[in-house]
Amino acid sequence: MARNRMIRLEFWSSRTISECSMSARLLFIALWNYADDEGRMQWDARLIRAFAFPLDDISIQDLLGWMDELVKVRLIVPYTANGLSNGYAYIRSWPEHQIINRPTPSRLPQPPDNLPMEMNAHGTLTEDSVSPQAEVKRSEEKEKEKGDTHGKFTESTEPPTSPSEPSPYPNPPSWDKNALTSPLGGKNGHPEKTPRDVNAVREYAATISATDEEADSFFDHFASNGWKVSGRTPMRDWQAAFRNWHRRNPKIPTADEARTELVEKRGWAEQDAVAFYAHYSASGWRDKNGNPITNWLAKAKTWQRNSSR
Repeated sequence: MARNRMIRLEFWSSRTISECSMSARLLFIALWNYADDEGRMQWDARLIRAFAFPLDDISIQDLLGWMDELVKVRLIVPYTANGLSNGYAYIRSWPEHQIINRPTPSRLPQPPDNLPMEMNAHGTLTEDSVSPQAEVKRSEEKEKEKGDTHGKFTESTEPPTSPSEPSPYPNPPSWDKNALTSPLGGKNGHPEKTPRDVNAVREYAATISATDEEADSFFDHFASNGWKVSGRTPMRDWQAAFRNWHRRNPKIPTADEARTELVEKRGWAEQDAVAFYAHYSASGWRDKNGNPITNWLAKAKTWQRNSSR
């Protein structure tokens, strides 16, 4: 969701920032607003132009050049997910430089666990600058050093990983390698409290016509809070929790689906369709009151009426 962001004082004296052109620096600031509360964004020049420079006559070629500058100096990390080549990007050092009150969980795929180390504001690599996933692991290691083993893995209970495709997701804390699978997913037919890994959520999602993106978002959200409902109550049945998650999750169109529906079927101008999609993608497909948009086509009609006034 696009929000107001902070600009730290170190930004203006950063040697890394100084290597970029003035236009690329302005774009970098705009991307802070464009990114969601976890620093992720759709790395699409058309959407970025519609969001950051809606009133300027900027060519896609120029914008791609500025985007490339930010990538070359390691301020932005493009990554792949769901078969899209560089379809997403992550802003380095995001948790370090943006303090967000009540952050909204990202609806975009999680960056891979093997991101390179990040840079500090002066363009040098830092030992403490790591990806969000590495931060989670480091926090768990610190808890173990304190003697807190509640809800943590032991060597004998760590689930196996596939040698050909290791999972980039953290493992849920209460996975039991001796659990017997059943149609209900739990031991001896009882509901399973937490899934064994993200693939288990994806497999279950397919049975109720939910998407992998919903499964990933569900897993990341609850893995980060210790599998607690509303942040307080330990989860008792993850499949029931996922069904509730799925019911509350409206159908969100892809950029191609939105273009087909709005431009090809409804005769919208290309730039209007791109502007509409960029706006609500940046807001996490929520209205001005923060409520999820349950009917995006109805919202598109309202957008068109307001734009023609």
